Amino acid sequence: MACRPGSRKRIYPIHRAPDGSAFQKCGSCGTNVIYVLFDMHDGECRRKKESSGGNKRLKSSDQNAMPKSSEENSSIESSIISSQPRSPFRFFMEDFRRSYADSDWIQIDREGFQKWKNMSKEERQPYVVMADEVNSSYDRGLLDSVEEVVGTDSETVKNYYPDNEHEGFMDDSDCYLNFDTSGMTDTSGFDQLIC
Repeated sequence: MACRPGSRKRIYPIHRAPDGSAFQKCGSCGTNVIYVLFDMHDGECRRKKESSGGNKRLKSSDQNAMPKSSEENSSIESSIISSQPRSPFRFFMEDFRRSYADSDWIQIDREGFQKWKNMSKEERQPYVVMADEVNSSYDRGLLDSVEEVVGTDSETVKNYYPDNEHEGFMDDSDCYLNFDTSGMTDTSGFDQLIC
C-alpha cells in the first residue's frame, strides 16, 4: 500500500548563511546575529542608541555613581571566588599552579593530579582544613542571609505562637497506628491512623 500524497510531514531545511554558518556578521555594527533573525536586526539603530548613552532611565539613576575601575572589579571577583566552597583538591591545585606559572595548563593539571594521588592523608591535611574553614564560613553566610530574608527570629515566632500552641498542626504524640488483625485470616491487616 502506498502512502497518500498529503499524509507525509513536510520537512523544512534549517536556515543557514551562505557560508553554511548559523550566524551572519552585521555590516553596520559588526556583531554576529543569528541568521534566521538577521532580517529583524537593525544595527544602525542599535549603534546610534549606544552612542547616545543607552537607556535614559539608567543614565539618570546612575549619574552620581562612580564608574568602577578594572582593579576594583577584579578584587570584587576574587573576593567572591575566594569565599566560594571548594574541595581540598581544588586548594591543592591552586597552590600547585602558582609554582608552575609559565608552563602548559594541561601538563600542570596532569602533574598536579598525579602528585595528589600519591600524597598521604597527612600531606593532604592542610588542604582539608582550608576547605573546611571556607565551606563552614560559606554555610554560615548562607544561613545569615536566609535569616535576613525570612526574618525568623525568636520574637517573630513568639508573636505568631504566643503560648507555644501550634494551632492547625497535628502533634505526633496525639496519633498512633492501630493494627487490627482480629477476625482476619491474613495477618497483614490494615493500618489505621487514629487521632
